[in-house]
Amino acid sequence: MGIFSFFKRFKNGMYENEDDYNFFEDDKRENYIEDIENEEIVSDIEESEDIDKKIEGKEIEELEIEKIGEAYKEESDEPSKEEIDSLIVNEILKVIDIYDDFDKVKTVARDSAIRIGKNNLSELPKFLNNNIHMPEEFENKYSDKEEWKVAVENSVLMIIYSFKGNAVSILERVSQKNAKLNLKATNLLCKLASEGVKTEEIVNWITNNLITFNDENKIIILGFMAQIKNNNQVIGIIQHFYRSFVKSGEIEYAYRTLIHLINAAERFTQGHLKFLKLIAMGKTSIDLSEIMTIDEDEESIIEIRKVSDDLAINMAITYYTLDNNDDDINSKLYYLSEYSLNRKLREDLKILLEER
Repeated sequence: MGIFSFFKRFKNGMYENEDDYNFFEDDKRENYIEDIENEEIVSDIEESEDIDKKIEGKEIEELEIEKIGEAYKEESDEPSKEEIDSLIVNEILKVIDIYDDFDKVKTVARDSAIRIGKNNLSELPKFLNNNIHMPEEFENKYSDKEEWKVAVENSVLMIIYSFKGNAVSILERVSQKNAKLNLKATNLLCKLASEGVKTEEIVNWITNNLITFNDENKIIILGFMAQIKNNNQVIGIIQHFYRSFVKSGEIEYAYRTLIHLINAAERFTQGHLKFLKLIAMGKTSIDLSEIMTIDEDEESIIEIRKVSDDLAINMAITYYTLDNNDDDINSKLYYLSEYSLNRKLREDLKILLEER
């Protein structure tokens, strides 16, 4: 996803400035609080009902998989290991067959999970190692072995994911290494957590295992965690890495992590804006006390290397999508939209500026 398409979410008002919470003046606040308390009673009841429905839906879905799986088991003799493997392979191939249609994939993967059954869920991970022979009918579509491997991996993971709460322990085991496959499993864990499936367990698991990943993959995982909205633990862990990257002068990592932080919290602070502006305008000295809370014994001023032009421009664009009222940032972007040597950048900036 490009920088411009990503920030459409900001422009659509997804995030708000913390100062917006001070909108009501003192003489209006008393009546507002009284009104809002009455609304909150109704809201709490409705929210409670919604949560109950969601939980009930998840329980029904998982119970359905379990019951139908048991029914298959009762209708036939205990299947052999070879028969189970054959069943699983056939179900994986069904998902691969409609692999390009994501909506169908979700439905077919869920149906496959039902037919495979909870008792055979633990057999699925071994098929992630691409030990499935490519049938002849797929040869034209997957001429590259690597493409076939990815199709198998993704299809197996989608079936595992369809087991919802029962899939968590399996995905946790798969997610422990610095590899694309393991990152995919982590992403699915975060997706489950964002749906309210064992959220606390998943967040704790990922947090405890982050140390095993390199910095690049840590940031990717923090992006996955940002799917779990308004979760204090998630916000706290992302904020920890953002602060750490800033203090160590790793500005690109800090910037990418800040995007995840804003996404997870669905809001931003004046400190975030100041950080973005400092780097966007080419500053190489940062007063930490202006952008974050620091301890009394911490050094306030840090010196950083000048960042690349591309990074500075991206940070200016990010600032603009959050707050388009800064004269310095606006002037920089308007200038680039007219005089940048990068034609694509000029065109994209003109679109961005016109939308405002």
